[in-house]
Amino acid sequence: MRAVVQRVSRASVATARGVVGAIEEPGLLVLVGITHDDNAAKAAKLAAKLWGLRILHGEKSCSDVAAPLLVISQFTLYADLAKGRRPSWSAAAPGISRRAPGQRRGAGPAGPRRPGRNRLLRRGDAGVAGQ
Repeated sequence: MRAVVQRVSRASVATARGVVGAIEEPGLLVLVGITHDDNAAKAAKLAAKLWGLRILHGEKSCSDVAAPLLVISQFTLYADLAKGRRPSWSAAAPGISRRAPGQRRGAGPAGPRRPGRNRLLRRGDAGVAGQ
């Protein structure tokens, strides 16, 4: 797994159907790339690391201040640009596998999901905005 983490004051994911995920308070926007050999143990380790990462204001973590995380599957993190001008995506997990291994709806490192938050995106959804 690979992750790109950014502190944000708010962030959202929008598609043609409208906003499908958002955080309206300071927290973390996380782009996660999943590969073929990732599993539930690796996902749990990454989730725990992100939850405890001390990069918020005052060297606080999301767990310290109950800050939200907006996590988005991003297969492009596994692009191979070694040959030619067209990237290869062969290291990225197939589309059906892009939900984090072991991930289930309704719970995460912060516990049960709150209504209207942390929704999982459907295949083909795109569009991220963060501040």
